[in-house]
Amino acid sequence: MASCRTGVMNGDAMKNTTQRDERNKTRSFRAAFAARDRAAATQGFAIQILRDTDLGIATLIVEDEEGHYEPVNYASSLGEGFEMAKEDLRNRQRNLEADKDPGLCPWEYKVWARGLEGKMVVAATWNVRDL
Repeated sequence: MASCRTGVMNGDAMKNTTQRDERNKTRSFRAAFAARDRAAATQGFAIQILRDTDLGIATLIVEDEEGHYEPVNYASSLGEGFEMAKEDLRNRQRNLEADKDPGLCPWEYKVWARGLEGKMVVAATWNVRDL
């Protein structure tokens, strides 16, 4: 202890101080990046959901104006879900023009994916005017 009081530190004390400083830096870096990541995260998800983000197994749903819905297909990304929604709308329009039953009259399409705590959350919504 006498060497610490005089300003001279032995090798072990210096090593412990350096390690503590590095841990504090790492902790502050982690906190800064975690705050940035939370700010960029899509609501309901731990990350930001972009067009090509792998959603695992997400479900594309079509809804009518009154809130009735039907599952369309599974999608692994928003890009894939968007393309499936466009194709589904085209197929329903073709059926309508051919005097066949188009099923539900689409109002909007939604991609549901597993979000925080395993809950299903809407990752994206497209109105039929946007397709």
